[in-house]
Amino acid sequence: FAGLIVFESLVIPIPIHKTENWVSKFFQEIQKDKEDYAVVNLFPHHIAEYLYLQVVSNKRDVMGFVSRHPQYAESFPRENIILRQLIYDIPNQKIIDINDNDLKAAISQLASYRIKYIIVHKTSIYPHIFSSYVKFLERLKIAKKYEDEKLIAYSIY
Repeated sequence: FAGLIVFESLVIPIPIHKTENWVSKFFQEIQKDKEDYAVVNLFPHHIAEYLYLQVVSNKRDVMGFVSRHPQYAESFPRENIILRQLIYDIPNQKIIDINDNDLKAAISQLASYRIKYIIVHKTSIYPHIFSSYVKFLERLKIAKKYEDEKLIAYSIY
C-alpha cells in the first residue's frame, strides 16, 4: 500500500508521444523563428496530433480549433478566395476558376495578415485532395519553402 502511495506521488513525466518521430523538422525550424506570424495547416480536421503542431511551432494557426468560436471567425477564411478554395472547396471537390488578379489580391491579403506559410500535410489525407492542394498552390506561384516525407510548406512572403 505504501508503495502505491509513493508511486502515485512521483513527479516524473510520462512520455506520451515522441515528437521527433512524427513531427516534421519544419515545425522545429519555425519555432526558432522569432518573427510573429500565422500558418495555415491543411490536414484532416479535428485530429488532435495535428492540432498539437501549434504547440511545437509556437505559431498561430488559421486552422486551429477552439470549442466555442464566434460566427465571424469563419468569415475571413470564407471571404479570402485562396483560403476558401483550400479549406472548403477542394476537400468537397468543388474547384472553381479564379482569375489571376483575384489570386494576387488574396495573396496580398494573406501577407497583410502575416500569414506566412501554407502547409500541406502528406499523411492521413486522400491522395486526390492532396494532389488538388498541390496543383492549386503551384498555380499561385508562391515559393516552396520546405518539403519532406510529412509535408510541403509554401511561403506567402
